[in-house]
Amino acid sequence: MYAGQWVDDRRTGRGIYFSANGDIFVGSFIRDRKEGMGTLYMINRQRKYVAEYLNGSPQCGTLEQPNKVLGAQVVAVRRQRATSTNAAMRSVQANSGTLSDKDLEMLRHSFTLMAAGDSPSVGLLPHQLRELCVMAGLDPAAEATRLLVAALVARKEAGSGRISFDSCMKVALHFREKVGALARHW
Repeated sequence: MYAGQWVDDRRTGRGIYFSANGDIFVGSFIRDRKEGMGTLYMINRQRKYVAEYLNGSPQCGTLEQPNKVLGAQVVAVRRQRATSTNAAMRSVQANSGTLSDKDLEMLRHSFTLMAAGDSPSVGLLPHQLRELCVMAGLDPAAEATRLLVAALVARKEAGSGRISFDSCMKVALHFREKVGALARHW
């Protein structure tokens, strides 16, 4: 399925192509072929490929872990909000129940050190997660840390029993300490 610009009944211009296997391509097309800079989201493989396309074929590009990319963007937004001169913006971040930009950065660095990298082939075992949190400066006795560790354990891979860097970042980026309390309040 395609959503985007058409010329003479052909995909031409900016568009989004949805493949039958679940992959999504966002970029430009000329006469039904991918052309120029585009991004292929490989949903089942949890990867993102950003490439320069010529006549429908990628010529050069980079394969990225989407949560690693998203993590850098979320950290920047939370840092901007936390350091804002606007008191309301600082209050939103302080009371959001999410991990701060510093907590996310420390988790990222700690994971990379403990697992010797952040590639898809490395990961941490469930028994290492408390050490990860301590190394990142999180209080191991806090309820929020216990909830975070439980959420991380739930993401372990079936075959290896490890938690990948991408899974760790996904959990950390979307973690909300107070969501349970807010849901009970409403």
